[in-house]
Amino acid sequence: MVRTNQEKTVDRLLTLYIIHRCRTKHGLSCISKTKMHKLLFYAQKTLIDNKIKAMSYSFVKVLHPTFSSELRSDLTDLTEQGFLNGDYYREQEKAERVLKDFQGIFDNNSLIKLLIDREIDQYAPMETSVLVAKTKKVPWQGKTIGALKKGTPLLSPLKPQNASISLNISEEDLEQLEICLSPIVAEKMEQADKDLQRGKRLTYAEVFGNLC
Repeated sequence: MVRTNQEKTVDRLLTLYIIHRCRTKHGLSCISKTKMHKLLFYAQKTLIDNKIKAMSYSFVKVLHPTFSSELRSDLTDLTEQGFLNGDYYREQEKAERVLKDFQGIFDNNSLIKLLIDREIDQYAPMETSVLVAKTKKVPWQGKTIGALKKGTPLLSPLKPQNASISLNISEEDLEQLEICLSPIVAEKMEQADKDLQRGKRLTYAEVFGNLC
């Protein structure tokens, strides 16, 4: 299932928040790719278990043993845009500014934040090897995750009609957040900055016209 632009934007915000939580609450200055895929897996699982529509990643079983191609793509884009510094992901100042500017989204979704925090606070302190081993032992489809065939689907985005609660976000916040986190917009803004430095002034319509 292909994520909508709204789902992708929210996923990226929550991914940045989880990395921020790991640093500020647990002192993790960087997080490996393997650990990121476990933390996001558990965060999304608890939301789905509570019939909450917020995160929209798809996870499958692999060797380590949970993986999301969408999360990998988001981490790559967020790194290329300067929000993160990878491959061991570290939060950059740019990410802190976004989280501060959109703090109201978390204030308006206290239950979602509480559930995510609970999972992160349980699993972030674990060594990656311990977390991988624990995840392999999680019961799934009458087996354990570790015993499942490679490529077996684990989590899919919760359909809105099956959700009891959905993330509360205004259209204005969503639009502004998409501008901040969209690779296309980021590229245009970077080009606009370069053009301004060269003395070429572009109108708002010239920069963002094709995005409307």
